[in-house]
Amino acid sequence: MRYAGAVSIGLFLVVAMLALGSAAASVRVRRARRLARTVTRATIATAAEGGSVRVVGAVVATHATLTAPMTGRRCAGYEVEIALYVGGRAPWSLVALERRSSDLVIADATGVAIVELAGAVIDDEVSLRIGHAGAATPDMLALCARVDAPPPGRGRLRYQERALEVGAEVAVIGRAVREPDPDGHHRVTGYREGPPTRLRFTGTAARPLRVTDDLDALA
Repeated sequence: MRYAGAVSIGLFLVVAMLALGSAAASVRVRRARRLARTVTRATIATAAEGGSVRVVGAVVATHATLTAPMTGRRCAGYEVEIALYVGGRAPWSLVALERRSSDLVIADATGVAIVELAGAVIDDEVSLRIGHAGAATPDMLALCARVDAPPPGRGRLRYQERALEVGAEVAVIGRAVREPDPDGHHRVTGYREGPPTRLRFTGTAARPLRVTDDLDALA
């Protein structure tokens, strides 16, 4: 009986730790979103260098634009995962995960900004699509092959795909610098104007960028 009691106590502790971990993650997300709303919003043309700034713009198609594998959406980056239904307390088991991104380019009425996505924090709300299938589809099998994952077994499958979709409005929060714009010569209208520049967002491990389509951050 003491053994059975120890097992039940152990299970309780595991479940409690998972619940606490999930709650802590939720708190971190809410805190990050509150912080995003406190950062001053600026246009791309007026954004100051050095300090944290929030810029809102539409995702622009470029020569590096990707195609999201499950929905075919044109995007600057995507994350897609395939999971198999196994039931129980954690009913979905991860089968395959793929992430790809290029630099994100956004534009508003005042200009264009480059956002380096490497190391950026992408909000979970960014253009999420979910689909279900009773068996693996060709797209699912192709994704498994790309990431060297074994093909899923028989059963109910699910994919979740997040994408920075072309045309979608997103907010970028972080530090930015201005750099020469090699494509901005056509915007120079007078000889007194300086060389054209563009805004570039970069992040670090200590100060990562945040990209989100949370409605409060877009306001």
